Amino acid sequence: EDGRAFWPESVWKVYTEKEDLGELRLSRFIDSGKSVACLNHMIADALELVPAVLEYLENIHEPSILSFCALPQVMAISTLGKCYNNKDVFTGVVKLRKGLSAKILLAFAPTNTPFTEDRLRASYKLWFLREVMDIQKTAKAIQKNDPTS
Repeated sequence: EDGRAFWPESVWKVYTEKEDLGELRLSRFIDSGKSVACLNHMIADALELVPAVLEYLENIHEPSILSFCALPQVMAISTLGKCYNNKDVFTGVVKLRKGLSAKILLAFAPTNTPFTEDRLRASYKLWFLREVMDIQKTAKAIQKNDPTS
């Protein structure tokens, strides 16, 4: 590895013993739930930015630009949903299924039928709502074990 870390140090240091991000990949950290608790903490922090993302998208009125901007945001929230409470993040690659990625892409990609601003807004809001509700459902189920979830 090149030594770069994209996880905020202020969060992962709370869950490690030697203040080494690599510890979270060790089986004892995964098995104890510390790794997943750290992951959930970071995803919860990221979810605090959802209102700002939605506000940003609300201020875009040109459908082609709205489509261009909403697509990566929907992919991101869907990826957060896939990663939330998922210990596979530490042992392999976790990504959206090809079919789901294609479905998201088709929801926002230009087609022969031009997008309307209202249709695009309804689409990205539905995706965000669905993902946030799924994460919230999982968080409520594990709340007693992980207060940061």
